[in-house]
Amino acid sequence: MKRRHICIFILLIIVQYHGNITFIVLNNQIKSLHKITPGNIRIDSKLPRIFPNEPILNFLGEFRRENEFILPIHNSDSLFEKTVTPLKTVAYNLTSKTEERYVKYDAVSGSKSPYRLTPFRGTGIDNRHKLKTIFPPDDRTKVTDTTVYPWTTITKLYITAEDDTKWIGSGAIIDEFHVLTAGHNVYMHENGGWAKEIKVIPGKDDTYEPYGYAWSTYIQSYPGWIDSEMVEHDWAVLTLDRNIGYSTGWMGIETVDYSDPIYTGELHTAGYPGDLSWGEEMYQTSGDGDSADEYNHYYWLDAMSGQSGSPVWRLDGSDPYILSIFAYSYNNTNFPNFGTRINTNKFNSIITWLGEDTPPVDKPDLTDKGTEFSSINPNTVYSDQTNFQIFSTIENLGLTDSGNFNVSYYISSDSVISTSDELIGSQIYPSIASNNYRNLSYTGRIPDSLSEGYFYVGWIIDPNNNIDESDETNNRGLCLTSLLIIKRPVDSFPMIFLIILISIIGIVGILLILTIFIIKSRNNQKERIQSLWGVDEIISEESILAPDSGLDTENLQEVIGNLNFCPNCGSKINFISRFCKDCGFKLE
Repeated sequence: MKRRHICIFILLIIVQYHGNITFIVLNNQIKSLHKITPGNIRIDSKLPRIFPNEPILNFLGEFRRENEFILPIHNSDSLFEKTVTPLKTVAYNLTSKTEERYVKYDAVSGSKSPYRLTPFRGTGIDNRHKLKTIFPPDDRTKVTDTTVYPWTTITKLYITAEDDTKWIGSGAIIDEFHVLTAGHNVYMHENGGWAKEIKVIPGKDDTYEPYGYAWSTYIQSYPGWIDSEMVEHDWAVLTLDRNIGYSTGWMGIETVDYSDPIYTGELHTAGYPGDLSWGEEMYQTSGDGDSADEYNHYYWLDAMSGQSGSPVWRLDGSDPYILSIFAYSYNNTNFPNFGTRINTNKFNSIITWLGEDTPPVDKPDLTDKGTEFSSINPNTVYSDQTNFQIFSTIENLGLTDSGNFNVSYYISSDSVISTSDELIGSQIYPSIASNNYRNLSYTGRIPDSLSEGYFYVGWIIDPNNNIDESDETNNRGLCLTSLLIIKRPVDSFPMIFLIILISIIGIVGILLILTIFIIKSRNNQKERIQSLWGVDEIISEESILAPDSGLDTENLQEVIGNLNFCPNCGSKINFISRFCKDCGFKLE
C-alpha cells in the first residue's frame, strides 16, 4: 500500500513536469509562429513604438496621436483566431445608438468563400452640367482627376467622436453601399468609444464633391479592436444610407496565404493625408511590400495622419484588389508602415456582412450648392416699390430624380434662416436629375411692413417636406456675397408739394431779381442824361426831350447816341432799329 502511494506520487510529479515542458514548448511555438516579423525585424523590448494611422482633428493644424503600442502587446493566445471573443461581430447602429454582438460562424472551420470579390468600375457621374512615416524621397502625388476609376472609390471620412471632437480619415467603397476602413476611425477608446457621426465623401477634391456624400448608419467590427485595441483586428465596415457605389464603382478584395509573393510585390494606396492640402485633397503613392503575417501586412508606402483606413491594393492587369487596410507606423524610416491584413476570416466576415445587410432605399437629396453660387440684384431696394432678383444653385445629391419642388425665400436679421423669418415669396421649380444641379432665379418685392436696415437673404428648399429625401437637414441656403439694404420711400404727396413750393419760390426770386435790375438800369440812364444836360428834374420815359424843350437836339443826339431813347421824340427804341417807330426820326 505504501509502495503504491509512492508510485502514484512519483507519477504525478512526472506528469506535472512533462506538462510544464509541453506548455513551455507550445508557448514558444505560438510565439514563433505568430510573432510580427516585418522583414528581418526582431520582436523584442527594443522594438520602436508603433503609432496608429489615426484620424486627425480637422480644425487643428497639428496631429493628435490616439494610441501608442509596444509589440508584442498581447499574450500569445489572443493572437489565435480560434477564440470567439476577439472575432465575433460587434455592430453599432448610428441611428438608434445601440450595440449588439453575435457570432456568424465558427472562426476556424467556417465556410470557405471565394477568395476574391470582383471590382466594379461604376457608372460614373453626369457631366452635363496614426501614420507618420514618409520614406525619403516623398513620392506622394496629388490625384488631379478624382472622377477616374479607381480614385472614385477612395473616400474622405468626417468623423464626430462621442466627446464631440472632430476627426478626418479615409476609406474605400467595396460595394453599392459599404465602406472598408480602420477600426480606430469608428471606435476611439480615448474619445468616448463609438463615433457619433461619420460622413463619407467619395472622390472629394477640395470643395468639389463629384458624387455627393453619404452618412454611415451602421458599423461592424471585431471585439478584438473594440474591447482590447488589438492591432491585429483594427478594421471596420460601414453601412451607408444610399447606394453611392453604383456611381463610384468599387475595388475588389483578395486574400491568399500570407507567404504569397503578392504581399511583397508592387502595392498602391490613396487617401487624404492631413499634412498635405489640409487633408482636403486626395494623394496616392506606390511602393513595394515588405512582408505579411496572419493578421498584418507591412509595406514601404508613405502615409501621414488622416490616411487611416486607406486601402492598400495590388493590380491584376488593370483591376485593383484590396489586400489590407492602412493603419500604423513605427515613426521610424528604418521600419515599414503596416496595417490590418484581410485574411480568410475577415474575408468571410465581409461576405457575410455585405450579404446580410438590407440595401438602402435610394432617394433624392436637394441641397444648396454654396454661397459662392448665390447673389442678389440690386442689393439696395425700397420696400414695396423696388423689384429685386435672388439667384442660387440647387443640386440633387441623391440617387433618384427630385420631382418638382418648392423654394421659399426669406429675409432675416441674422444668418440663421427659418420659417419664422419674413417670407418674401415662394416658387415651384422643375425636377432635378440625380447628381445634377439647376440655376434658380426669383423676382420679388420687399413687404412694406419692413423697416430700414441691413438684412440677410436666404431660402428653404422643400419647406413643407413634401419630398422624401435621404437628408432632410441640408435644405437651407444663404446669400453671403452681399447684404440686402432696405430703405423706406418718402411719402409722395409731401414730396410733390415740396417740389412745387420750391419751384414757385425760385420763379418769384428770378422775377424779383429781373425787376430790380431793370429799374436800376433805367434810373442809371436817366441820371446820366440829367448830369450831361444839367437837368434837375427826372425826365420821363415817354418823352425824354420834347421838341419845345429848348435843348439843342443835334448835340443831344451826339451825347446820348447809344441810349435807347429817340433823340427827337424821346420814345424808347430798339438799338438795332434805323427809324423811330413813333415819329419816324432817322436813327444813325
